Amino acid sequence: MFRVFPKSWTWCSLLLAFGAVLWASDCLGAPESESPPGWESIQSLLQTHCSDCHGAKKQKGGLRLDSLSHLLLGGASGPILDPTNVKQSALVQRLQHPDPEERMPPDGSSKWTSSMKDQVVEWFGEHHKELMDREDSPFDSGVYTHWSLLPLERPQVPHGLNADLSDWARNPIDAFVLKAMLGQGLSPSQQAGRETLIRRVYVDMLGLLPTPEEVQTFLQDTHPMAYERLVDRLLASPAYGERWARHWLDVVHYADTHGYDKDKLRPHAWPYRDYVVRSFNADKPYARFVREQLAGDVLYPQSVDGLTATGFIATGPWDFIGHAEVSEDKVDGQIARHLDRDDMVTTAMNTFVSTTVQCARCHHHKFDPVRMDDYYSLQAVFAALDRSDREFDADPVVARQRQFLQERQTQLTADLSALQERIRQKAGEPLRKVEASIQTLEKASASRPDAYGYHSAIADVPDVEKWVQVDLGSVQRIQQVRLWGCEDDFNGIGAGFGFPPRFRIEASSEASLTQEKHSLVDHTQEDVTSPGSGVFERTFEPVQARYVRVTATQLAHRSNDFIFALAELEVLDVGGNPLALGASVQALDSIEAPVRWARSNLVDGKHVESPSLSEDGRNLGELKEARRELLEKATQPEWSRDQHDWKEELKEVAVALEELPPVSKVYAGMVHHGSGAFRGRGHLNGEPRMIRVLARGDVSQPGKEVQPGAIPVFDGQAPSF
Repeated sequence: MFRVFPKSWTWCSLLLAFGAVLWASDCLGAPESESPPGWESIQSLLQTHCSDCHGAKKQKGGLRLDSLSHLLLGGASGPILDPTNVKQSALVQRLQHPDPEERMPPDGSSKWTSSMKDQVVEWFGEHHKELMDREDSPFDSGVYTHWSLLPLERPQVPHGLNADLSDWARNPIDAFVLKAMLGQGLSPSQQAGRETLIRRVYVDMLGLLPTPEEVQTFLQDTHPMAYERLVDRLLASPAYGERWARHWLDVVHYADTHGYDKDKLRPHAWPYRDYVVRSFNADKPYARFVREQLAGDVLYPQSVDGLTATGFIATGPWDFIGHAEVSEDKVDGQIARHLDRDDMVTTAMNTFVSTTVQCARCHHHKFDPVRMDDYYSLQAVFAALDRSDREFDADPVVARQRQFLQERQTQLTADLSALQERIRQKAGEPLRKVEASIQTLEKASASRPDAYGYHSAIADVPDVEKWVQVDLGSVQRIQQVRLWGCEDDFNGIGAGFGFPPRFRIEASSEASLTQEKHSLVDHTQEDVTSPGSGVFERTFEPVQARYVRVTATQLAHRSNDFIFALAELEVLDVGGNPLALGASVQALDSIEAPVRWARSNLVDGKHVESPSLSEDGRNLGELKEARRELLEKATQPEWSRDQHDWKEELKEVAVALEELPPVSKVYAGMVHHGSGAFRGRGHLNGEPRMIRVLARGDVSQPGKEVQPGAIPVFDGQAPSF
């Protein structure tokens, strides 16, 4: 007899598996919690005057008032008592309503006096804090003994049913089937012929018909175990797992797209599908099958199955707009994530426990002993998770290599950071002052207009010359030149984008600078520290000139190429007056991409309004050079060696990681490290979201906070964890 589910699954293994994520409760329908003092008098009033419409036999509007737990539960329209604002509660409002048609109890239905109403209102007002903390079960204790909530037990196999049919029952399942048939006055049909039998077993197990050759082979097999051998062959077929995995994937509502209005593809959903197929073909124990899908990344982190199985949590529909386009602090974003957790809870509990706990999202379950608190405790289990692509290595050897390299990378980075902090401490107050000045200038730089400027054409090598010059319009007596650095996030460069490490500045009365020229600055033999987005300035003996040219003799590295860029070129006369503002600009070449890059941006004056020097007269580049010197002075020889060795090893580790095969991905439930609207909880180290009981499932009506837990129906386990 073939098995759709592995033979090893039992109720105990199911409970243990589900316990990997959800702990069950030892609460088996305890009586109502001890009530606050005076409840008996209030209960007597309500039973006397309200039980005809709201008692055990009749609950008009779904409201029952003969017990405190049912009263707190409310009716079809929601809770009737708000312990935080008793006077505005529906219960009090109806008791004191000025309209006789709306007032309860109805006039003339009983001897309900104003003093009785005052007594009820006063009692609830006095004890509202106690009521908020109650953990009542609104269910009758008998519900916990219903057969669907009892542990499975191995029954006795029927014996001695019918001597004439003793050979028909060849296994325990046959014995149970035979007992049921005999109880209905039925008897087994005659054994099917071999042609029918092979057709049935093929369709049942593979979903395919046998070929004529396969039928003929079976008909000619005279072995007494021919049928059993046929079943074994079909169990060994890959098509068996493909056939029966389809049923499981239907149960967990697997799909290759998100659903909703933006029904995007899930290109990495299929590894979970293949995992299910493999599990059926491998006859995986059911307990392991459950554990892997609920917490495989935690319980079996080194296993490919353990990682791909968590695709189970992400099988359901996903609102792309509500997650990727609406942030979590918006109401629509909160609704989307609330419904997303609801789907995770629903899938887990419907699949593994066959309980529709999702009914308790808006109200206590009508049939099963599941309160709203219990439901939201289940949501808390998944509160840190989102649906996203989980990376993993399909090859265990590669996985171990990657893990080792990543751990080494983390350790080296931590060691290097600790050593650098030690050096900083030794450098002391002078370093702190320099860094404070750097921070001040960088902050001032950030407040300036965007770093629009001049950008040369791109070169393949660094050692080519490129120049840009300004025409002052007439010969002027100049004494100072300022070069402002650009800022651009391309390739993560930021401040100092395109500032040449080597250059010269020259001035002349003629545009070609081929006859008469003055050398104002020459940094062609050694690198200059970039000023960042600050200023490089030089003062010199006054000269007569109309043209001022900056020639980059070594270009700045960009990505896999090299450039020359400046945000502003200032030329000042002996009185400190700007001469180049709005001047004509010529260049060997340039990228003209207004408004970002244009030759005219070089003299638009946008980078001269904010402070460019520290209090002691140093620019940003000089301050950074001073910081470097202070750190170098504070570094002991052995520290320098360690820094060098660790940095070199970090480079080697980075290269080794780069050389590993690309990672695989599975769309799964996981702690998501994202950005923008869909950040997930990765930036908080996986800290779960706070989960509160929502009145009627409404995110705008949050109640008390709950902790991760499970439904209180299984004996011997804690309700929360």
